[in-house]
Amino acid sequence: MLTEQGVERGGGIGVSVLVGVTATRVLAKNSARRAFLLVNISDTDIYLAFDSAPVLLSGIPLLANGGHFGQDGEQGYLWQGDIFAICSIAAKTVAGMEFL
Repeated sequence: MLTEQGVERGGGIGVSVLVGVTATRVLAKNSARRAFLLVNISDTDIYLAFDSAPVLLSGIPLLANGGHFGQDGEQGYLWQGDIFAICSIAAKTVAGMEFL
């Protein structure tokens, strides 16, 4: 089943989003979210922000070539709001999973 951001796979949704020089939403607000993992599969650092537009060189860095960030509700806190990303060059990819 196709979704807004990817292909549903069992209990999770795979995401692959092109990020550029303007803020891009990589995960939409989702009260059913139980965990997520985002991975930078590009050659350029990418920065994340929660619920607002990120700024280059601030926020949560996803370093080039595999930098990652995720949360699991079992660790005591889980962000269920929008997650945005930005980088200094257009068309760089953030991939990952959102578990419901």
